[in-house]
Amino acid sequence: MIARPALFLAAAAASLAACAGPKPLTYKQQQTASSANCLLGPFVVNADGSLTWDQLQAGIDKQFKAADLNGDGVLSGMEITHINDARTGTCDTSSLIDWSGTGKIDRDTYAARYETTFGFADRERDGTVTAMEMATAPSRSETKPAKHKPQPQQTDPTQMPGGLPNASGGAY
Repeated sequence: MIARPALFLAAAAASLAACAGPKPLTYKQQQTASSANCLLGPFVVNADGSLTWDQLQAGIDKQFKAADLNGDGVLSGMEITHINDARTGTCDTSSLIDWSGTGKIDRDTYAARYETTFGFADRERDGTVTAMEMATAPSRSETKPAKHKPQPQQTDPTQMPGGLPNASGGAY
């Protein structure tokens, strides 16, 4: 008779666990998710929250063309200023910076951070970032576990690098 209540309790626990849903995201995952969602979210057009590489590229092209007010194929001067001003107070606070020193930002430079974020998020490397991948995307700031580094061998203090004896160690 004791086996029945134990069986009942085990079944009840299993059904409750199934209703619990997925584990909540860790604080680091929540921070990263908001970062990935901030950058990639505007490009998502699928009802399931996924984003393909081609959709990302089409979205970047659309954004870049809209920002290129004079249509010369690069962003410069006031175009860059407008984008940076528009980002103020939003989740996307990274300024566009002309790292080349030419005063211009081309489409590839504009696209790089979106493409990098997509690459970090696309864990299956299948060209599609699912909503779950976006929510748990690794951050660029996350470090990989440290590899064991072999300890340097003790050297003879009378030897110079390369194996030659030093002045106090005797003859050459």
